[in-house]
Amino acid sequence: MEDHPDFLPFDNGDINQLIEKFEEMTAQGAQYYFDVEEFEELIDFYLVEANLETVQILIELGKGQHPDSISIQLKEAESLVYNEKAVEAIKIIESVSLFADSNPEHYFSKASIYSMADQKDKAIETLQYLIKISDNEDLVDAKMALAKEYQEIGDYHESIQVYLEIIHFESSNEDALMELTLSCEHSLQYDLAIKHLDDFINNNPYSHFAWFLLGNMYMTMEDYSEAIVGYEYATLINEDFSEAFFNLGNAHMKEEQFELAIEAYKSSIHPEFVDPITYNFIGHCYIVLEKNEEAITYFQKAIDQSPEYADGWLGFAVAYSNLDNSKEGLLYIEKALKLNPENQYYHYFHADLLVNIGDSEGAEKIYERVYQSKMDNTGIFSDYAETLILNGKVEQALEVLMDGITQYPEESNLYFKYAAALIQQSEILDAESILYIALEMDPAFKDQFLTICPEAINYPTILDLLENYN
Repeated sequence: MEDHPDFLPFDNGDINQLIEKFEEMTAQGAQYYFDVEEFEELIDFYLVEANLETVQILIELGKGQHPDSISIQLKEAESLVYNEKAVEAIKIIESVSLFADSNPEHYFSKASIYSMADQKDKAIETLQYLIKISDNEDLVDAKMALAKEYQEIGDYHESIQVYLEIIHFESSNEDALMELTLSCEHSLQYDLAIKHLDDFINNNPYSHFAWFLLGNMYMTMEDYSEAIVGYEYATLINEDFSEAFFNLGNAHMKEEQFELAIEAYKSSIHPEFVDPITYNFIGHCYIVLEKNEEAITYFQKAIDQSPEYADGWLGFAVAYSNLDNSKEGLLYIEKALKLNPENQYYHYFHADLLVNIGDSEGAEKIYERVYQSKMDNTGIFSDYAETLILNGKVEQALEVLMDGITQYPEESNLYFKYAAALIQQSEILDAESILYIALEMDPAFKDQFLTICPEAINYPTILDLLENYN
């Protein structure tokens, strides 16, 4: 599995020993000696744990054992920021005098505290000074920190320039490349990101991570064929790159290449990179390919991975519905709704299944709920109206369809359904007018109109309009 984790402030093995020593000391009411670095590691650990009470104890101990330590003073300031006491934190760091020969970590800490206290200008100023006095060992880290400060204030021009300086200095720095790409993306400079990614790849053709970022950028640009190329190179170079295989599956899905998507998703499955979403996507692909039994197998894997994953239960419902077993499907959609009762799409499909088993009254109530939720979906107007008609409420169905036409005036299907409802009400002149508009929008649908409105056969003028429309 490939990843780029943030650096942790401590090693798991070392910190566990320090924690045991510290907890033993507190339990016994004893006084043990810790050097400055050990205090820093312990304070970092308990800050991550949000245990500010223990952090304060450690700071007081540290100040007692190392009264002149700048590091512990800076840790105290950091803890104050975590405790929402930014003013007190700033007083401490501004009282700390740093010189050109000071530990670079002190400058990093000071800049970080300014940043957390929302004094970005001072954080940037501190880092700029650090860069001036840094040797090569600290220069890249200082510039990375500076570029991230520019990112956080939305100055993407400056952040891009600094990341480019880093890459010029270290031509294979993938972390800088990733952040550079994000800056370009946030500032909507997609072509610029592609240019810099291509330049990096020209210098580092076997950087699977660079190819992966290139694929991601093309995905953002909705150029899925080029995204596929990027992901394929990434996976050819690194056959264990699970994220790239997963994203490759997504790109194939966008291109409606479902067999290839399944292959990519399956290749992404790895003990360290597997979640119910992957299995669910495979199941979805099988549904599109009308292989519902295979789909059920993968929805089961998704549920086995996470029984609380509602989309997996939805997948079961869809697959069983496709297998003409809507009663079984109802059991699964109800499980999905228990897990996610506010999901209107789940309710929508629940209503569809009730229609399938002939419960139009139950379906009507649920369609009404979905309709009232203002879901952005043209199908709800049509399906709700059809159910109202089944239940003898044609006038109400006409209102729903007109509401749909008002909101989605380019949706021809709603006009055809509206014309069909008017014919059922024997309002033939109005039906002819609406049907003509619908045919103007979608002439090819005229051969299907009698399927949705068999009553039209009783009206010669409607038949003439269908037969003679060119």
